[in-house]
Amino acid sequence: MKINLAEPIFESIQGEGKNIGYPAVFIRTSGCNVHCVLCDTKYSWGEGREVDIEEELKKFKNRHLVITGGEPLLWQNRWREFVKKHPDYFIEFETNGTIKPKIKNVQYNVSPKFGAIAGKDFVNLDVLKEFKKYNSYFKFVIRDEKDWERMEEIIKLVNLPKERIYVMPEGWKDRVIRKHAKKFIKKIIERGYKLSMRAQIWMWGRKRGV
Repeated sequence: MKINLAEPIFESIQGEGKNIGYPAVFIRTSGCNVHCVLCDTKYSWGEGREVDIEEELKKFKNRHLVITGGEPLLWQNRWREFVKKHPDYFIEFETNGTIKPKIKNVQYNVSPKFGAIAGKDFVNLDVLKEFKKYNSYFKFVIRDEKDWERMEEIIKLVNLPKERIYVMPEGWKDRVIRKHAKKFIKKIIERGYKLSMRAQIWMWGRKRGV
């Protein structure tokens, strides 16, 4: 199966969300249907390079895949065939939550895009309701009080269970992430949400391919 990738496949540690700390193989697809102002992977918006995924994965023993982007569900039909063919993989999709999911037996890490980070509101409530029917977790990147209010509005409108909600403070430096985390930690505890830090920033900063 061939898909265009934004960078070479690599093995690292999942740095965010439910499976933080787990070793995984990362596949970053090219192309995105939303262009957030503060996107940390703008290099993935381009055409990328066509890669034979199955051939490349022979280099890795790890059967835990994190498929990210860009927006990996732009390639959803091909990934659906891959999942059917390779049931031995545990697969996470990192998605912006704007494309309806069609793939079963995977985990979706849904990060709705809105606020200062996105530059505009890309949230699609109907699609988020579809994701709720699947094995999905919802990660909200928060910088300020306005972001928090919009997050709470989305949670209410979609009726998301608190057990599936992760709040991730925005930032590219440890001190900034820590600053934003401290602003919201009390509310996170009160609401029963989960805090997700960014382990990859703590370890490597903005370095790519790690």
